[in-house]
Amino acid sequence: MPADRVEHARRFRALLAELGLKHPDAAQMLHVSLRTLHNWLSGRHEVPYAAYQLLRLPR
Repeated sequence: MPADRVEHARRFRALLAELGLKHPDAAQMLHVSLRTLHNWLSGRHEVPYAAYQLLRLPR
């Protein structure tokens, strides 16, 4: 697994924690399935830039 993808996943998990979002709530907010969210959080798939942008709005 590429190191940059793992780093993106780490930052994404930190952002969810900072916002206090539980995984089901985050998936619903981003209009993705829990499986997709899990793939992003594990680094299996890259987190889309749009997902970061949507989560930054409440900050």
